[in-house]
Amino acid sequence: MSKIPGTDESHPEKAHDADIASSNATDTHNSRADPAKPTIPPKQTVMINLDADVLSWFKARGEDYQIHINKLLRIHMQAHQRHPR
Repeated sequence: MSKIPGTDESHPEKAHDADIASSNATDTHNSRADPAKPTIPPKQTVMINLDADVLSWFKARGEDYQIHINKLLRIHMQAHQRHPR
């Protein structure tokens, strides 16, 4: 996955909502996708415990709050894959 414009991968909290939302267009799992473009794994439903204020903050940002949470987690994961502790 390429870097999302407007983000600092070492600081995912700096991701801009519009940039995250616009990058969602490429978040499809397509077996016939262009090999030059990375494919995103299919979604899996999970239960996760979040602090109430964190969840409220994401929900207040729009109905696609789960997409935003996933994007920020992906940015964090990729940053740590490149720079393991």
